[in-house]
Amino acid sequence: MRGAKHTPNDIYIQGDTAYMVLTNHVRFPIAVTMFDAADLPIVRGVGVRWHADWREGIQNYYVKATVRNVNGKYQTVSLHRLLLQTPEGLHTDHINNNSLDNRRSNLRPATCSENARNYRPGGYDSLRGRTLPKAPKAPRRIQRVHVWREDGYTRWRIRVILDGVRHPLGSAPTKEEALARGQELLDMLLQRAA
Repeated sequence: MRGAKHTPNDIYIQGDTAYMVLTNHVRFPIAVTMFDAADLPIVRGVGVRWHADWREGIQNYYVKATVRNVNGKYQTVSLHRLLLQTPEGLHTDHINNNSLDNRRSNLRPATCSENARNYRPGGYDSLRGRTLPKAPKAPRRIQRVHVWREDGYTRWRIRVILDGVRHPLGSAPTKEEALARGQELLDMLLQRAA
């Protein structure tokens, strides 16, 4: 909404640490992040509401805000990168693997490989303050119907991808027909594999 005022996040200060309540897109509180109380002017200076952004890979949230850059385009800002002023090309590593702990003592600039070495599988349980055990992964079936039209051609090409294997199917006159034929082949391949 143009001209709408952003209500700031609720922030509570206890000693040297500030705690900020994060919400989802409908402003339902879902997480609390912590940062140094001295960084409160930086956090408030962004001028927009911070939100929790779920990351499946780490099974936890990152603290993000959407702001307009100097060109007037929208850009997502991560709290941990903003606080540490991480240079382009480097990552910001959360030392204790808790992505909601944005105190400077828990943040450090790191290369991609350094950040990956510090990663503990399973993520961090921010409610209980401990690393979660890694859950066993179920076998994942990669399945996709791919249709496209090459330059200069009127017909739609069809390809089904199942578990990394490409199955070309020819072509169809319309995109809808190509998708339907591709889905039929995918269903047949899945039945055969079962």
